[in-house]
Amino acid sequence: MPHDLATGFTREAYIISKGNAQAFPFFRSCRLDTVCIFNEDTDGTGRNRLPPAVVPTETGRVPRYTEGNGFPPGTIMILKVARLGHPVLRQVARDLTPEEIASPETRRLVDDMIATMREYEGVGLAAPQVHQPLRILVMEVRGNPRYPDAPEMPLTALLNLHIEPIGGEMVEDWEGCLSVPGMRGRVPRHNRVRARALSLDGEALTIEAEGFAARVLQHEGDHLDGRVYLDQMRDMRSLSFLEEFRRHQSGRSAANEA
Repeated sequence: MPHDLATGFTREAYIISKGNAQAFPFFRSCRLDTVCIFNEDTDGTGRNRLPPAVVPTETGRVPRYTEGNGFPPGTIMILKVARLGHPVLRQVARDLTPEEIASPETRRLVDDMIATMREYEGVGLAAPQVHQPLRILVMEVRGNPRYPDAPEMPLTALLNLHIEPIGGEMVEDWEGCLSVPGMRGRVPRHNRVRARALSLDGEALTIEAEGFAARVLQHEGDHLDGRVYLDQMRDMRSLSFLEEFRRHQSGRSAANEA
């Protein structure tokens, strides 16, 4: 992985051809153990849906983003999402150092996380979900077809996140997770939280969130602490396959998947 800050990562990379004419949701067509490389937003839609070229690189460590190594400046990656059972999802993520926060590798990682979140139509993504045990998350709700009723949230990247509840009000609602694909369950969350974090520029931030935004922050915060939403469920009887959820529960509440 070009900007792997925490683990040595070996994958086979497929370069995305800008000249290929037929666009489609490319990453879902890649083999599971590959990473697709592509140029960001070349179709002008923000969806980053370029087709893959048929030219694989050599298997091994993907080279860093430098001129002359085959990756043009501004290249973005759709990252493979870790699924439940991978040890990285049970690690407590560490804070980034000031030097890491200022590094181009961190900015590239955040760019890739944003592209990955958007490709899967999620509303949030934490770095451990893309095999990086670092306290980084991204979140956004803006015209997401999977969450038509969710209030909009601006694109936000938070580093070294730590969350505390405000008050004792708890709300139970449906959640899903890109790392636990195809499942839904009802999860109790604090209705209001206070998040302390750093921006990409290293600026100290304090954010108070309520309702859906607070739920997303807590869901992603769990990933940073080595937990998934299943660990927070009070009653496992609500756990459902996505197909059954849509058949029997859809319409009662929008489920968060991040």
